[in-house]
Amino acid sequence: MSNYRIDKFKDFLLKLSRAGWREADNVIKNNIASLDEKTFDDIFFDKNIYEPLVDNCKLSHWVEEKMLTAALLKYSSKADSILRKSTINKVREIILARGLYSNVSVLDHVARNDDGPVQHIAAQFCSVDALRDIVDSRCSKVRKVVFQRLGPVECLDLMLSDKKADIREEGVRMAPFGYEKLNDMTKEIARGPFTELVGKISGEYLPMLLANRNLKNAWISNKLQIRLSVEGNENE
Repeated sequence: MSNYRIDKFKDFLLKLSRAGWREADNVIKNNIASLDEKTFDDIFFDKNIYEPLVDNCKLSHWVEEKMLTAALLKYSSKADSILRKSTINKVREIILARGLYSNVSVLDHVARNDDGPVQHIAAQFCSVDALRDIVDSRCSKVRKVVFQRLGPVECLDLMLSDKKADIREEGVRMAPFGYEKLNDMTKEIARGPFTELVGKISGEYLPMLLANRNLKNAWISNKLQIRLSVEGNENE
């Protein structure tokens, strides 16, 4: 690896960081045009090289994205290789978001083999088969995309038992009235799911909600009392 090439690229980033938004495009255009392949390979595959350069030069988010997009478009033939080998998530995210890969099947590979923001982007566009393989992703944003794309018909029970309250809340909202799985949620402590649960759980389980701490909220407590009153009248 040539320190000269790295230093030259750093000089470009410093110049870019000092440029105003009107000048930034020209600075990027002129310098990326002369970016050689070896320098590209040294920098854009290794986060230990790339990230200190960007951090030290204090590039703004939008300027960094413009610079990356220009570099990736110049060496677009390397996009698939970057997706599989680069350790720089920001670079990989741009390739996925802008469709710079050579074959859409790479979306399935990334969805199945990555995590975090990169997997989140891939999950939005990958195949249904790939989605089914990542329903237990550690990233809640990924699981949310999976459940939204596959839908409650396929994923309702998983939504209701998810670790994230907003996913459980959506699950309760989409569940049929009196759905059996709701009966297992009487100890739900998160306000969003519990509020939905009050209106959806079958009548015979309503008394089991009376000790829930969410009833300290007057609006939720009133909602439960109304349901209890309605159920009582129906049973007379």
